[in-house]
Amino acid sequence: MSPSLGSTQTVQVRVATATLQAGPQIPDPADRDGYWTNLNFLNSLRELGNTLSLLDSDIPDYLVGLQRRDMVTPRYPRNTMELTSRRRSDEIPKAIEELEFRLPHPDCADGAKCVSGRSCPENAKCVDVCLASNIIEVGVDIDRLGLMTIVGQPKTTAQYIQVSGRVGRHPRTPGLVITIYGATKPRDRSHYERFRTYHQQLYAQVEPTSVTPFAEPVLKRALHAAAISRMRQVDPALEPSPFPKAAFAEAVALLRARADLVDPGELAVFDHWVDERSRQWDKGERTAWAATTYFKGDPKQGLMRPAGELADPDNKNITWETPMSMRSVDAECRLDVTLAYVNEDVETEEAQA
Repeated sequence: MSPSLGSTQTVQVRVATATLQAGPQIPDPADRDGYWTNLNFLNSLRELGNTLSLLDSDIPDYLVGLQRRDMVTPRYPRNTMELTSRRRSDEIPKAIEELEFRLPHPDCADGAKCVSGRSCPENAKCVDVCLASNIIEVGVDIDRLGLMTIVGQPKTTAQYIQVSGRVGRHPRTPGLVITIYGATKPRDRSHYERFRTYHQQLYAQVEPTSVTPFAEPVLKRALHAAAISRMRQVDPALEPSPFPKAAFAEAVALLRARADLVDPGELAVFDHWVDERSRQWDKGERTAWAATTYFKGDPKQGLMRPAGELADPDNKNITWETPMSMRSVDAECRLDVTLAYVNEDVETEEAQA
């Protein structure tokens, strides 16, 4: 935190420049890869947009100043990446794969086997700076990453632990996390002033979760999904018809025992939804697990449909809305902007004229 520099953006420029220039100066070339990519975490897309502007203008300008002052070869951020929800869902796995591209060892030719025992991809474009939002909290397990910059204290301690845990996952490259605090933000200033105390008791500061296990909305959404997942993994050849009462009862018994340990007061609601799901499953004839053609299912006789997908209005059987993932939003909403009303107003004005 540097109040004298005037703004957090100025501090970002200095930190980004220092980390860019430090990479090539690491004495052992085999150690440079882990600290070549600077993974930046930002709390909002607005801050991320500001950082994109810094990468295009302020940071290159400051590198030119360093070149003139210290007579060094500047390392410009030529290969940058944005890892946020603004990217399409099919682009995110490709971006994560690009983060895995290692810096080719100087003693090896492209495509050859490195002295470190790894393969250098031919024409690999090692990412210099990656700007990420909270999308990296889970699922990004890349052991080559060792350098991170966190701009502003994350909203919760749990998020702070998850985000900072994305680097330093390999013993060869211990994680270096640089946290930039805003001097004008009281919360950031408080964390800066008690930095050591906070980190010595980090896990004691984790906030309690706001989700109540086995509450009725959770049971309605995921009880059948958890039970069927267990049933199909135990018996991959299991068919949904006729209703496999024994397998369903066995799976539900495991969940009920856990509910009894966590919150016995929810057992009455738990039993209600077990009876409801059993009645719905046993009532209709089910020939397929999926009630959608996307998974080669049967819209008429299927049992489950992806969360967010509308049920077939002509289907008399009840289909269960089922989440596809515990980590991402299942449904996407697409908007179409129409000019029909504008055209109608114009036509009305012309007719009146």
